[in-house]
This record gives sequence, C-alpha cells and structure tokens, in this order.
Amino acid sequence: MLKEHLICSEWLCLHFVSLSNQYTIYKVFF
Repeated sequence: MLKEHLICSEWLCLHFVSLSNQYTIYKVFF
C-alpha cells in the first residue's frame, strides 16, 4: 500500500516537473 502510494506520488512529481519544464520553455521561446 505504502509502496504503491510512493510510486504514485513519484509519478505525479515527475509529471509536474515535466509540465513546469514545458511552461518554462514556452516562456523562453514565446
């Protein structure tokens, strides 16, 4: 249970980071 939750949190964190990177790139180029 805890392990699955950890994986889920990790995935959300990675997803959030990738979105932030895309947003930053968007701001830089546009």
